Amino acid sequence: MSTLQFLSVVGSIAAFLFSALKYIDTRKFESKTKRFEQYRLVCGWLAGRTESGIVLVDIHQAIAAYQLAEFPEYKWISLPMVDYYLERNANLSQTDVFKKALLAVRPKLLPSN
Repeated sequence: MSTLQFLSVVGSIAAFLFSALKYIDTRKFESKTKRFEQYRLVCGWLAGRTESGIVLVDIHQAIAAYQLAEFPEYKWISLPMVDYYLERNANLSQTDVFKKALLAVRPKLLPSN
């Protein structure tokens, strides 16, 4: 095999590897961006509004609270939000569906030691 053929093969392999790594990196970025967008929507629902500003009832907020546990990478911000809504709704009955959901998800968001 001549030097030119060897360089051609090495160049082709390098180009393939670069393209493959770039593809994987792009897919990871897209996945991370999509996941954050989903989390952002859940946070809006937790606050009681949809993207278009429609007011949600407490059952929708409860579902959003449960969904926070599905995003462990955002625990650092989810926990303060749960605490905020627990404090804000402290006067609600322990049987209120939204408050029950907040109380149920809170331990799942606590840092594990």
